[in-house]
Amino acid sequence: MEQNKRNDVQAQAIGAVLMKVLKRFKIDDSLSCSGISRNWKDIVGNAISAHSKPVNLVKGCLYVNVDSSIWLNELNLYMKNDILKKIQAIHKNVKDIRFKIGPV
Repeated sequence: MEQNKRNDVQAQAIGAVLMKVLKRFKIDDSLSCSGISRNWKDIVGNAISAHSKPVNLVKGCLYVNVDSSIWLNELNLYMKNDILKKIQAIHKNVKDIRFKIGPV
């Protein structure tokens, strides 16, 4: 019993240290962005995912490339808040989304 408690404490300590290292080297953002990218179609649907792609996550801001000014305006004006809420349900560290024209 005593050994199990010690292992649990060690596992928690290792996890805490690992999270600090990931944050220090900004790897946690890369991992979050990768997770969002893998699930992008499920998050936004087929139509939006065909015209957009998450490319970076910096200090809580997700940068998403879109393929045209029409999609840029549509996403910024009408869909940004809904998309952000869906992402935040999965990735709490995302605080904002910025859409820009770029390769998809």
